[in-house]
Amino acid sequence: MRILHLADLHIGKKVHSYSMLEEQRHILCEETMYVIRDNNIEVVLIAGDIYDTPMPSGQAVELFDEFLTLLNELNIKVYIIPGNHDSAERMSFASDILKNNSIYISKPLNYDVDNARLESYELCDEYGKVNIYLMPYLRSGNVKEIIDNTDIDRNERNILVAHQFVSCIGYENELSDSEVISVGGVDNIDVGIFDEFDYVALGHLHAPQHIGRETVRYAGSILKYSFSETDQKKSFTIIDFREKENISIEKIPVVPINDMRKIKGPINKLLSEDIYKDGNVNDYIQATITDEDEVFDAMRRLKEVYVNLLKLDFDNSRTRAHNKVENIDNVEKKDELTLFKEFFKNRTDMELTEDEEKVMIDIINGVNKV
Repeated sequence: MRILHLADLHIGKKVHSYSMLEEQRHILCEETMYVIRDNNIEVVLIAGDIYDTPMPSGQAVELFDEFLTLLNELNIKVYIIPGNHDSAERMSFASDILKNNSIYISKPLNYDVDNARLESYELCDEYGKVNIYLMPYLRSGNVKEIIDNTDIDRNERNILVAHQFVSCIGYENELSDSEVISVGGVDNIDVGIFDEFDYVALGHLHAPQHIGRETVRYAGSILKYSFSETDQKKSFTIIDFREKENISIEKIPVVPINDMRKIKGPINKLLSEDIYKDGNVNDYIQATITDEDEVFDAMRRLKEVYVNLLKLDFDNSRTRAHNKVENIDNVEKKDELTLFKEFFKNRTDMELTEDEEKVMIDIINGVNKV
């Protein structure tokens, strides 16, 4: 059985206010279809974070609809779970109808842990039965109980689709600014919890990587979604599942329309044709100017060459000294709520809702009373 493992589509994502929809359309509706046709893919697993927000835009929903329609036209079986960026309830809309077209979207789990079970489906090929288990994003404390509650035959071939932060002693997860990881590791799940599954198709971390064994794997995001990801090699993950324990894995590079990269140096050097002629000037750029003298109108000048310049920084002796003093002063002058809101915005690229802000105020007030 030939399976394509995808995750972290983040449809509708904006990077520094720039919409990535056209890049996403290229990857999902063109590149992915080429990969499916050229590699005889029969099944697609999508491990969460379909959208970038729980309430996606109309354009984002239209793109996902177009993607699913193309998969259906190729007679692909599709298994989807919501991630922490998705609304499980909204994602499961019309899921029973979609099953008639071999598109299976997991429903929100029953949080009565004593009774909750993983949703599962059976597939068959020349080697026998394959069980696909769907586990939408959960709080880590519920994961083991729900797996234990599910009848899993270890003699059969079992695949789990999940969206969690999984760790393993001796392995260091490759992280980026786009991911939200709980302070203190309280959301970490040990890879050993998944021993009953032959392959675990993970979403949540944006860098393609395996955790512990080769068959517990993050597909990674389909595009670079922050400048902390510029060195990551995005890829399509293909699983060839034959007899039990006979799994081979292949990674095919993702080719975006425009890459995301960093450039650094004096402004005259960055504007030199010798520097930019060999690269794509339409790439998404973070430029860092290192001139010691004042540089005027830097953004406009750089955008004349790098049309998708998204972020401009300065790095010289003056800015380093200024930032050191400013950081200390700023922290001392801001209250706890303001600091947390800035931290939340930095890590998620989202603002706290009114309800979330009220919860944080109650927590801060409770701590300050102690």
